[in-house]
Amino acid sequence: MAQSRCLRSEDVVRAYIDRIREVNPLINAVVEERFEAAIEEARKADVLIGETQPLWLIKNYPLLGVPFTVKESCGLRGAPITGGSLARKGVRATVDGEAVAHLRAAGCIPLLVSNTPEYCLNWESYNHLTGRTLNPYDSRRTAGGSSGGEGALIGAGASLFGVGSDVAGSIRVPAHFNGIFGHKPTAGAISIHGHFPMSTDEKFARLLTVGPMSRYAKDLPTLLHIMAGPNASRLRLDESVHTKDIRILYAEDMGFNLGHLPVDDDIKMALYRAVQYFKGHGLVTERAEFEHMADGMELAFSVLQSLTDVPSIFHNPDNPKANPSLLLELARCAVGLSQYSLAGVMFYVILGLKNFFATERLEQYQQQAAALRKQMIDTLGTDGVFFFPTYPTAALRHYESFGHIMGVGYTMLFNALGLPATHVPLGFDRNGLPIGIQVVAAPYQDRLGLCIARELEAAFGVAMELLLKLVALILRVVNLVLGPILARLAGPARVDPFPAIRDELLRLPATELAERIRHGKLRSVELVRAYVLRIREVNPLINAVVEERFEAALGEAAEADERVAACGGDEQAVKELARTSPLLGVPITVKESCSVKGLSLGGGVVRRQNLTAQEDGEAVGRLRRAGAIPLLVSNTPEYCMAFESYNNVTGRTLNPYDPRRTPAGSSGGEGALLGAGASVCGVGSDLGGSIRIPALFCGIFGHKPSAGIVPIKGHMPVCGDAHFDQYLSLGPMCRYAKDLPLLLEIMAGPNASRLRLAEPVNVDKVKIYYPQKLDLTVNAVPIAPEIRESLRSALKYFQNKGGYTEPLNFRYFADSMQLASTELQSLTDVPNVFATARPNLLWELLKVTFRQSEHTFATIFMYLLSASKATVSEQNRARYRQMAAELKQEFTDKLATDGVFLMPSFPKPALRHYESFGHVTGFMYTMIINALGFPATQVPLGFNRDGLPVGIQVVAGPNQDRLCLAVAQELEQAFGGWQLPK
Repeated sequence: MAQSRCLRSEDVVRAYIDRIREVNPLINAVVEERFEAAIEEARKADVLIGETQPLWLIKNYPLLGVPFTVKESCGLRGAPITGGSLARKGVRATVDGEAVAHLRAAGCIPLLVSNTPEYCLNWESYNHLTGRTLNPYDSRRTAGGSSGGEGALIGAGASLFGVGSDVAGSIRVPAHFNGIFGHKPTAGAISIHGHFPMSTDEKFARLLTVGPMSRYAKDLPTLLHIMAGPNASRLRLDESVHTKDIRILYAEDMGFNLGHLPVDDDIKMALYRAVQYFKGHGLVTERAEFEHMADGMELAFSVLQSLTDVPSIFHNPDNPKANPSLLLELARCAVGLSQYSLAGVMFYVILGLKNFFATERLEQYQQQAAALRKQMIDTLGTDGVFFFPTYPTAALRHYESFGHIMGVGYTMLFNALGLPATHVPLGFDRNGLPIGIQVVAAPYQDRLGLCIARELEAAFGVAMELLLKLVALILRVVNLVLGPILARLAGPARVDPFPAIRDELLRLPATELAERIRHGKLRSVELVRAYVLRIREVNPLINAVVEERFEAALGEAAEADERVAACGGDEQAVKELARTSPLLGVPITVKESCSVKGLSLGGGVVRRQNLTAQEDGEAVGRLRRAGAIPLLVSNTPEYCMAFESYNNVTGRTLNPYDPRRTPAGSSGGEGALLGAGASVCGVGSDLGGSIRIPALFCGIFGHKPSAGIVPIKGHMPVCGDAHFDQYLSLGPMCRYAKDLPLLLEIMAGPNASRLRLAEPVNVDKVKIYYPQKLDLTVNAVPIAPEIRESLRSALKYFQNKGGYTEPLNFRYFADSMQLASTELQSLTDVPNVFATARPNLLWELLKVTFRQSEHTFATIFMYLLSASKATVSEQNRARYRQMAAELKQEFTDKLATDGVFLMPSFPKPALRHYESFGHVTGFMYTMIINALGFPATQVPLGFNRDGLPVGIQVVAGPNQDRLCLAVAQELEQAFGGWQLPK
């Protein structure tokens, strides 16, 4: 993209620098950065691109301007090359390692060097200089080693690709633990010159390889071609490979050996799914049984132990012949007095075990290794690959590798045999940790493994479909570039303070107002008039009203007062009013799409602007029969199909906390009125967060009920799909959490019995769960610190009370973007906002540009996004739906009838106007809950430093809405709930 001048190298480099600065405090993967130098190199690349023909650039600088990262041991000129050893502190590389030099010659820009274990001698990346690198999927677990720093950075989305090295699985195991691709090339294909540590033993060059690690399989062939330099011709990477001609051999473990670790069932199932995928496409698949495979660990160690010059962490330049006492160093490690890491010392203890084997036994193992190599080469030939676990388990906990040393035999064996192997991620285990397999080929048949990796990536959605992936990347850049521009376009900040509430009636909850009215302590007419005056005061500042019915409302209020007067203070009559008309005389507001008889039902569509509702929507009708008095219908986006409440009929609704920002959509009119204190409660609808996100942006409460509980009859637009009510929900929005149960009970009607709202909830006994990992796999919008902090604050509150809290890592939760999109895209008979059945979207987009379209840009943008389903194969769509079903079951089983799940409803507080176009993936935090059919309550938890509301959503299992509402009321007491804009 840089070479075609679609994207500047400097923008890409800065984007990755920002990401590194964001995530490194959480994973500790960086040894030393060179950000300023990288930015300067990016600027030079941009100049060269602007002055040079693209074809010449592609030929001479195939990766010009693309940033990458480097494992510290691989040698980056001017950067540390300490090997994590205190004895080498301050040592810097004087030249680039040869593989790194090839990448730089191709135009790549190194950003940093990443962490390794001491002397690369461990399967956890820890040393006394940089410390411990953490796994981005679970900080309690290791990122692997010895290329763990690279694995963590790439897995965290902080690097596009990197240079690693592998002597026993040091590329593939970190790739496995961090959910990325990693390729160990054929022995000798890539020069190891410049690597530290190094051995003079020529056999070391078979064990040690330098290779690429990346997020995307399609990058591996290019990287391998460049890094191999003059050896690339031996790999024949330019030759086309036809997947259908490849034979698939496989084994799920090494075979019976008491010393081996058993392979997890999740990993075995992933391997079987990969085999079945290719079998289903007509490829030859066969279970392989190689002689001596069961002794793979012993064979690998026999090769390692045959080395005559093993680099030593104990090397002393002043006394090269000094022989350290390993037991003494172990003792020092135990009390924290050794300058060496425990893992480094343990390695030499294990290496010393060769003294316990007879020479004849070692020779026998070496002969068996040679025989196994020949058998595998003969069997694989030039058209076969071997599927095999990379490691027996998902990422280990810190320190756990000491008890899992034998597990490395699964990768070390292929170093000993000199065969190429590519690690391919295949999703997640039941704990949400990445898992995958390695694809092994015969020497110099690397291209076969890379071909299979690309096929599996496409088949298993390790990277999502091309269009969505491209959209996420573009939107991330858009957010970065357009942020300052949108800040200026949004206009000046409010100078005058937002109108204060002078009538204290406007500060009372609906339930209390209803009680006062029933007992004759408050007249409904007085209350309705107070809200009418407030609406007239603030609506010029927020533009939330589509059409009002103030006179009719005052008439209905007078009738309510007459009903109360007719009771004459009789206690039984008042109780009957409470039973039949629990909201008697209380004014409400209604989202236009929910239908109030006689008021606008145009949906913000120019062609429909004169249409009115012939009947109340069913939920609205229930509220009216309960005595509530609708005052107006509020603004929405066109056909409710955008995340900002703007249309060409009513215009743009503004956020009461900052007019430069949106109240969101599609229930943004309701959110703005409630946040401004101009309504006590309202009716909203929610298909992908349209209640909860306006509630977040406007600092109020909003509840999306369990699927199918509140009827959607009367809602516009209408979808003919029989399952539409499993995704679309109507629900209450209000300023006070105590109003939610009553509103929900009334709106649910007969279905309210399924919710058991009258049952008391002991919040102290509710189990509080929260996501261990917040970010989605596809996300153009990182979660803002203040949103993370609001979640932490809520958790800390319950923890301080002695409540049960537990982090969860639901399988497939990180795939919410794909799962939610697939579920909603499965709907049929979707309403069409356009005049024709098959509109030309590009033509409409052009018309919008010149203000000649009756539709908004947001509407066309949403239709264009929905067209992305055409890029998803039927097979992948079925797989995503199965994943969603499994996630729903896992959620339901875990939350049961006594648990809630706290999570963000959106990654940021209120966006600036227009900014939502760059934040589409952020809406997946709410949309996934719609797709699963769970109830969720948005809870305000205060403000950020800019005075914008922040909060979280509280999710429960199906029909466990009362748990959400109880926790919302608890948090309201603790954090203050709604507060008027200052």
